[in-house]
Amino acid sequence: MSWLSVAIHSAADTAEALSDALLAEGALSVTVTDAADGAFQEQPIFGEPGEFVGFWNECLVTALFNEDANIADAVEQAYLTLEIATPLAFTTTRVDEQDWVRLTQSQFEPIKISERLWIVPTWHQAPNPNAINLRLDPGRAFG
Repeated sequence: MSWLSVAIHSAADTAEALSDALLAEGALSVTVTDAADGAFQEQPIFGEPGEFVGFWNECLVTALFNEDANIADAVEQAYLTLEIATPLAFTTTRVDEQDWVRLTQSQFEPIKISERLWIVPTWHQAPNPNAINLRLDPGRAFG
């Protein structure tokens, strides 16, 4: 199975409404991130979990649709809903089925705390079997 990912650059004041409009047009999920993510202009936003502290100045709204969705129509309807006169540019990419668990796990390696202490995810071999190897998986409480 595959999906279509649509990325739209948006100002902060329209990002949430655009997200809602895309969901109303059949998006399976929508995320809003900093459009400058990874760049010098990246803008950190801090807050407590569950607390909404606002959006970045320039946002990237990314929506995931079924692969048979008519993306042009969905985006156009979202623009009409928001009364956006000048359509925002968007890009579409295909997202192929993957082993998402394995992909996520590949991002986490054992962490060396000291010569004698390692934190090792359960899907890895302990790098130093003679050390204290704390078997702990990354998650909401750790990672």
